[in-house]
Amino acid sequence: MEMERKILAVQEAERRRIARDIHDGPAQSLAAVLLQLNFLTAEPITNNTEELRQELLRLKGIAQDSMNEMRQILFDLKPVRQNNDSLLSVLEDYFAEIKAKYNFCIELNSRGVPQIYPPYIQTALFRLVQESVNNCRKHAGVNKVHIMLAENREQIEILIEDAGKGFDKTGELNKADNFGIAGMLERTALLGGTIEIESKPGAGTQILIIIPLNGEVL
Repeated sequence: MEMERKILAVQEAERRRIARDIHDGPAQSLAAVLLQLNFLTAEPITNNTEELRQELLRLKGIAQDSMNEMRQILFDLKPVRQNNDSLLSVLEDYFAEIKAKYNFCIELNSRGVPQIYPPYIQTALFRLVQESVNNCRKHAGVNKVHIMLAENREQIEILIEDAGKGFDKTGELNKADNFGIAGMLERTALLGGTIEIESKPGAGTQILIIIPLNGEVL
């Protein structure tokens, strides 16, 4: 029962995060487009065709940005590959996709023998890294992040570091609507692990995730 409760809590945090991303991004942008289109169609069409053209181009740009945001949300929701591949292999493929899609570089180093984990562990670990990378790409103001993956049969350590803008850790952790960090904390707790987040404005961010494995390696 306790495990089911924790899983439901993680799922609810993930749903809230997705809802927030849609509300704050494409939903608001499309609402702005609709509002402006209502205005344009409620008034007589201007005789200044160039002015009208520029306004339509602006609205087209907003709609395109909204489409790109929706594609990003769908990209993030893509199921984690479970083809008897190691976590290292899955992450390498994901990072290659990120670099090709956003020109965002992820320097990945690893220690130990690459391991294959049960699906629920592999998925949770992947989502933790995914959320960290997305936070860095969207908010840190840099185009590179460094990740160290250290694996053995007793535990896994994941260190994510960037030299970006950083943030006020206390303030962010206390935000009621910070579903991204809340989801990371809940995923880590679900796996019986620990997560340490160190950051301050202007000094980058460091996230250390340690998960005990208790022999749960395929």
